Amino acid sequence: GMAVLIGAFRMAYVDALSGLPNRRALDERLSRATGRIAVAMVDVDHFKRFNDRNGHEAGDRALRVVARRIRRVRGGSAFRYGGEEFAVLFE
Repeated sequence: GMAVLIGAFRMAYVDALSGLPNRRALDERLSRATGRIAVAMVDVDHFKRFNDRNGHEAGDRALRVVARRIRRVRGGSAFRYGGEEFAVLFE
Protein backbone atom coordinates (compact mmCIF):
# COMPACT_ATOMS: atom_id res chain seq x y z
CA GLY A 1 0.00 0.00 0.00
CA MET A 2 0.85 3.65 0.32
CA ALA A 3 2.90 3.19 3.52
CA VAL A 4 5.22 0.75 1.73
CA LEU A 5 5.63 3.20 -1.16
CA ILE A 6 6.45 6.08 1.21
CA GLY A 7 8.92 3.86 3.07
CA ALA A 8 10.65 2.86 -0.16
CA PHE A 9 10.86 6.50 -1.26
CA ARG A 10 12.40 7.52 2.06
CA MET A 11 14.95 4.71 1.87
CA ALA A 12 15.91 5.76 -1.67
CA TYR A 13 16.03 9.53 -1.22
CA VAL A 14 16.55 10.33 2.49
CA ASP A 15 19.74 9.75 4.46
CA ALA A 16 18.81 7.82 7.61
CA LEU A 17 21.50 9.31 9.85
CA SER A 18 21.01 13.01 9.11
CA GLY A 19 17.41 13.05 7.91
CA LEU A 20 18.56 15.11 4.92
CA PRO A 21 17.83 14.24 1.32
CA ASN A 22 20.70 12.13 -0.03
CA ARG A 23 22.99 12.26 -3.07
CA ARG A 24 20.40 10.55 -5.27
CA ALA A 25 17.89 13.27 -4.34
CA LEU A 26 20.47 15.94 -5.19
CA ASP A 27 21.18 14.31 -8.56
CA GLU A 28 17.45 14.28 -9.27
CA ARG A 29 17.07 17.97 -8.36
CA LEU A 30 20.07 18.91 -10.49
CA SER A 31 18.68 17.05 -13.48
CA ARG A 32 15.42 19.04 -13.21
CA ALA A 33 17.04 22.42 -12.46
CA THR A 34 16.48 25.21 -14.93
CA GLY A 35 18.29 28.52 -14.94
CA ARG A 36 21.31 29.33 -12.85
CA ILE A 37 22.28 27.23 -9.86
CA ALA A 38 25.11 27.08 -7.36
CA VAL A 39 26.19 24.13 -5.24
CA ALA A 40 28.25 24.57 -2.07
CA MET A 41 30.12 21.43 -1.06
CA VAL A 42 30.70 21.03 2.68
CA ASP A 43 33.32 18.60 3.94
CA VAL A 44 33.94 18.04 7.67
CA ASP A 45 37.69 18.41 8.20
CA HIS A 46 39.54 15.80 10.26
CA PHE A 47 36.37 13.73 10.63
CA LYS A 48 38.13 10.36 10.42
CA ARG A 49 40.51 11.34 13.21
CA PHE A 50 37.59 12.62 15.34
CA ASN A 51 35.67 9.38 14.69
CA ASP A 52 38.69 7.21 15.53
CA ARG A 53 39.41 9.09 18.77
CA ASN A 54 35.83 9.50 20.01
CA GLY A 55 33.95 6.54 18.52
CA HIS A 56 31.28 6.15 15.87
CA GLU A 57 28.43 7.32 18.12
CA ALA A 58 30.19 10.65 18.70
CA GLY A 59 30.93 10.84 14.97
CA ASP A 60 27.26 10.24 14.15
CA ARG A 61 26.23 12.95 16.63
CA ALA A 62 28.70 15.37 15.04
CA LEU A 63 27.28 14.65 11.57
CA ARG A 64 23.75 15.26 12.85
CA VAL A 65 24.86 18.63 14.28
CA VAL A 66 26.38 19.59 10.91
CA ALA A 67 23.16 18.48 9.16
CA ARG A 68 21.02 20.65 11.48
CA ARG A 69 23.26 23.66 10.85
CA ILE A 70 23.37 23.43 7.07
CA ARG A 71 19.64 22.75 6.91
CA ARG A 72 19.21 26.35 8.16
CA VAL A 73 21.26 27.94 5.34
CA ARG A 74 19.01 30.64 3.88
CA GLY A 75 17.96 30.16 0.29
CA GLY A 76 19.59 26.75 0.02
CA SER A 77 18.52 23.11 0.12
CA ALA A 78 20.79 20.85 2.17
CA PHE A 79 21.76 17.30 1.17
CA ARG A 80 23.96 14.57 2.67
CA TYR A 81 26.36 13.80 -0.15
CA GLY A 82 27.99 10.85 1.57
CA GLY A 83 30.35 10.12 4.44
CA GLU A 84 31.26 13.46 5.98
CA GLU A 85 30.31 15.39 2.85
CA PHE A 86 27.24 17.59 2.48
CA ALA A 87 25.97 19.83 -0.29
CA VAL A 88 23.78 22.93 -0.33
CA LEU A 89 21.92 23.67 -3.56
CA PHE A 90 20.92 27.23 -4.45
CA GLU A 91 18.45 27.53 -7.32
